[in-house]
Amino acid sequence: MDRSRTVLYSVKSLSNKIKYLLENLSLPLTGMQHAIIYFVSDTSKQPEYFQKDIEMEFNISRSTASGLLKRMEKNGLILRETAESDTRLKKIILTDKALEVNQSAAEEILELEGKILTGITREELTAFFQVIEKVNQNIAKL
Repeated sequence: MDRSRTVLYSVKSLSNKIKYLLENLSLPLTGMQHAIIYFVSDTSKQPEYFQKDIEMEFNISRSTASGLLKRMEKNGLILRETAESDTRLKKIILTDKALEVNQSAAEEILELEGKILTGITREELTAFFQVIEKVNQNIAKL
């Protein structure tokens, strides 16, 4: 079997290429920091986010999430505030600095996405997302 034609190899290879492209943008954040800011800025899904939400969304350990959030707090990107409902929980609040960085990063990322989707039809993109969703569902069953 040609390894380059397996789904696992192809997805991993594509992921590495995308990671490289994102790391070489002129963003003052790591890819994961930007992803967290982007995720927390979407309050249409839920009004508040906590560390456990970050852990679940990005499938990372408690210690990894804690380290990321501590660095982001140290760099002035987030504030962690005790939740009124449960004093053990710390609500993640984006600072103005994070919102500004998120806006400029979003513009660069949209431009990059436009370039990597050149020649791909809307139908192909729809099919791509459908396949990704099915793969995610299958992985969740493992």
